[in-house]
Amino acid sequence: MKAIYPGSFDPITLGHVDVVERAITVFDELVLLVAENGRKQYMFTLQERLQFAKETFHSIPHVRVDSFQGLLVEYMQKKQIRVCVRGLRVLSDFEYEMRMAITNKQLWSDYEVFYLMSDIKFANFSSSLVREILHFRGHINDFVPDPVVHYLKKQQEEDNV
Repeated sequence: MKAIYPGSFDPITLGHVDVVERAITVFDELVLLVAENGRKQYMFTLQERLQFAKETFHSIPHVRVDSFQGLLVEYMQKKQIRVCVRGLRVLSDFEYEMRMAITNKQLWSDYEVFYLMSDIKFANFSSSLVREILHFRGHINDFVPDPVVHYLKKQQEEDNV
């Protein structure tokens, strides 16, 4: 069975990596779906976010990376993928995810959601937190996968030239 794991991934974190690594043990194929929402301000471009994901998961069989714009259920219907994977860190995540699941189910009755509780060591990780650390020029090496660290290091070196 196929599943998708949608998100902004701005940037991808080790918490996201944990969800992917655990979800792929349950599903035959997992599509990490990078969202592009014209109403949202991103720190990284869609191409950068896609590249981070592709480099992070290149060695994990049956994980594909794709992007989408618009309604999630429309992508799912088009690709004939019924299951959406979502990670939960804290209670407020569940409240938000439950509202989204109900709405998606109303939009497409075949929609199903598969929740994975965050590993405790990633419970405080979020892309928002990483962006805030970056804003204040802090070190994010313990929060994001190597492709993001390498990219930012390269950007910093280019800025210093």
